[in-house]
Amino acid sequence: MTILNTAAPFIANFERYEKKYQMTAFQAAALKPVLESYMKPDQYPTSTNCSLYLDTPDHLLVRRSLQHPDYKEKLRLRSYGTPDDNGIVFLEIKKKTGGIVYKRRISMGAQEAMDYLLNGEKPEKQGQIFREIDWMMQRYHLIPSIMVNYDRISYTEMTPSPDSLRITKDRKNL
Repeated sequence: MTILNTAAPFIANFERYEKKYQMTAFQAAALKPVLESYMKPDQYPTSTNCSLYLDTPDHLLVRRSLQHPDYKEKLRLRSYGTPDDNGIVFLEIKKKTGGIVYKRRISMGAQEAMDYLLNGEKPEKQGQIFREIDWMMQRYHLIPSIMVNYDRISYTEMTPSPDSLRITKDRKNL
């Protein structure tokens, strides 16, 4: 799997619809030729996504999420590939309301992120999004809760437009 090119443009805010479906290996294999007749690999065709989710000691955020409320939020630390201490990671708030997903994120070094999450050492570079993350950390008293890793294959439309469809296929990282 490849690691994202850190020279690519950094996007701090996302707004999009997400639909998720679970399928068997047989279904995924049957979908592949159809998908590839309409789509092409995107800018980052393969990656290994590593996400460290933060939650309250009693797992309030994941419990709320499992109830499928109209509004939910979470905080996670994500890397594309396994970073070393100086590797780039993304600390991001992900909210969903009315079927629309909103993400706000900042990038920083992996060690700097862990120093903040584990010891409260704020990063040198701070801004509005960091203040929102810090507020969420303080409000919920968040701690590292669970690590999720998976391999992703990403596709985009043959002729991309600003509102292009993007399809990702995730599978367990064994």
